[in-house]
Amino acid sequence: MKTRCQRCAIGALLAVTWLGSAWARPAITQASCTPAPQPLLYDCRVVLADGGQPVTAAVFTLTADMPAMPMAHHVPAVPAEPTGTAGEYRATVRLEMPGTWTLKLRVTRPAPDLLLRNIEIGAHGKPAGATSPHAGH
Repeated sequence: MKTRCQRCAIGALLAVTWLGSAWARPAITQASCTPAPQPLLYDCRVVLADGGQPVTAAVFTLTADMPAMPMAHHVPAVPAEPTGTAGEYRATVRLEMPGTWTLKLRVTRPAPDLLLRNIEIGAHGKPAGATSPHAGH
């Protein structure tokens, strides 16, 4: 027979275990944008994972802002589409000039979230890639 204290400890352990799994959230593990054939358009690809496993059923929009010029260069949100590779999604966005851009993913599934990643865009025609995660994502 378990004492009241033992039952409380077991309950607390179960709650922490359950909450820990509930707090898990997807993260951007890779992000890059390459020039599309049309001027100023970039094909952006992001890879999402949760606990090292690909997130295969995510629903989100992708937008971009240029942190050096707040509100001057804002890209309208476009829906991201799966590429067919587990956890990989793509969206085409218009990036008007080279520099650092922040990709913003507004996730609605598997759970509402906002994921950010800074990328560096070179002059059009030159590939660009991820430079650093933003805010730990």
